[in-house]
Amino acid sequence: MTNLEIAKALRALADAVEARDDRRFEAAVAKFSVVGSSRAKGETAKVRRPISKIDRKRVSEMVAELSSLESREQGLQVLEKRGLSKSELIAVAAEGNVHTTKIDDISRIQEKIVETLIGSRLNSFAIRGARL
Repeated sequence: MTNLEIAKALRALADAVEARDDRRFEAAVAKFSVVGSSRAKGETAKVRRPISKIDRKRVSEMVAELSSLESREQGLQVLEKRGLSKSELIAVAAEGNVHTTKIDDISRIQEKIVETLIGSRLNSFAIRGARL
């Protein structure tokens, strides 16, 4: 579909709306549908797949579980035991307000999650001299 075809179809739609003519509008919509559906031979529509198979409830439960652990090692064990994919770890990180970057690999994301959700609390307790 060329830019000129799109512009003509949009102009026809706009004219029909301005004229408040139902028949012209329906004809313009039909024309726009034909223009919009033209694809090159062999070209298929791109389908957007879900980012993660993990649901929000499970993510929230995991963040709560990690936040309640008493050591960084326990946190890493829990994450490794779950065997989460990178996209699932990113969902957990987002829920726990953990900053991740595109170049972070799975182990780095796990470390960031553990340090933010567990390590920061442990550091705070150590500074205050408090016990868990």
